[in-house]
Amino acid sequence: MPVVNSPFRSYQMEDALNDRAIPLEERIGNAICHLPGAIMGDISASPEYRKFALESTLAHTLTELGADEL
Repeated sequence: MPVVNSPFRSYQMEDALNDRAIPLEERIGNAICHLPGAIMGDISASPEYRKFALESTLAHTLTELGADEL
């Protein structure tokens, strides 16, 4: 499920996610602030749901990788 209209790589998002000096939830919030556009909404999902799905996926992935530890 796409979050924004086009594929992207954001070094700012990566930096926010890799900043282990702050808690995981805050890192995820900071990363989402660096999306290159508005979170899209369409018949498949609302912007709110897409944001929730992105937050959940990032939290699960980073926890599995051990990046949730300070």
